[in-house]
Amino acid sequence: EDPWWSIRSSTLQGGLSRGVDIVEINNREFNFSVLPTRAMGIWRGHYRGSHVGWIGPVNGPGNPQYVNSLERGGLGWVT
Repeated sequence: EDPWWSIRSSTLQGGLSRGVDIVEINNREFNFSVLPTRAMGIWRGHYRGSHVGWIGPVNGPGNPQYVNSLERGGLGWVT
């Protein structure tokens, strides 16, 4: 029997997200992804299939080593 929840940990590969650790938590109704190497930030979440949270200007979480914080009018850190 499947548990009603799951936790999965991985490291993103490729592009500006390469090297970013991610922990995905799912309890069937609410699932979200936490970035432990990015100050435990919640990257994305869904509740009963609907997106929860802010959609940033960058597609995916970026590894800080690839980000110029002075770009986009000083908002380069928002990755």
